[in-house]
Amino acid sequence: MHRFVAAVAVGLSAVAIAGCGSGSGAATCAQFNAMDSDGKRAEVAAVLKDRNARNSSDTEVRGKVDTVVGSCAPDSQRDKLVKDLLP
Repeated sequence: MHRFVAAVAVGLSAVAIAGCGSGSGAATCAQFNAMDSDGKRAEVAAVLKDRNARNSSDTEVRGKVDTVVGSCAPDSQRDKLVKDLLP
């Protein structure tokens, strides 16, 4: 029984972490750095859509991804939210 409960807890934690990185706009730099390029674009696009109330162009999203990659590079930024690092 304890193994089942532990397995469920681990599964739910993974879903929660994955949810933060699937374009929610609430990912930390640590989560952002662990994402693949599609995940990073989705995260940045979600933040921009929330701010601008419209979908951003691919060019704009790619440029902002580059900005966030640079801003998230220092380990001291790992707990910062991506949405707080976008100008």
